[in-house]
Amino acid sequence: MEYNEIDWNQIWQKMYQENLKCRGTNDCASIWVSKEKAQSFMKQSRENPERIRHVIEGLPIHSGSRVLDIGAGPGTMAVPIAKVAAHVTAVEPSPGMTSVLAEYAEEEGVSNIQIVQKRWEDIDLSSDLDGQYDVVVASYSLGMPDIKEAISAMYRVLWLGLPLLVCRYDKLGAGDDRPLAEASWEGVPIRAKSGCHL
Repeated sequence: MEYNEIDWNQIWQKMYQENLKCRGTNDCASIWVSKEKAQSFMKQSRENPERIRHVIEGLPIHSGSRVLDIGAGPGTMAVPIAKVAAHVTAVEPSPGMTSVLAEYAEEEGVSNIQIVQKRWEDIDLSSDLDGQYDVVVASYSLGMPDIKEAISAMYRVLWLGLPLLVCRYDKLGAGDDRPLAEASWEGVPIRAKSGCHL
């Protein structure tokens, strides 16, 4: 069997369900319900400001950009991005995380963030979101049971013609901006890079 004959979405769904069984939860966001856990996560995220800076500097964001952050958590990426972009929509299902995100935005004096407290798979693209976006970010947050539909929805909210950029950030990929792959998946143009410096 060739790799392009494999139903990767089916494999994703199976692994997603196995992961939930191991965690003993019904979805990925449920572990962040408490504000205390969200604050702990935020503290840990702030211990590595270099990663956050590296990611943001590598994204094609400017003062007029509209950015969608899916699985925004406590605002680790959304708040710093909002300091550069015109508008950020932060989609985050967990009440603990959205509470910390709102506090963080206020502390930083950021008022151009719209917080939508829903799972990405429950979002109504026409009523929950405000138009099209220049950049869609999903940093460490692809915990969706149907990854095929989740990525297709991400692509539908991008301005027509923009590719979906998939980035890898790890110790091996840091600072390496060579393309990993350019492809199309179910009609979605995808450009994969390590480090995402364009």
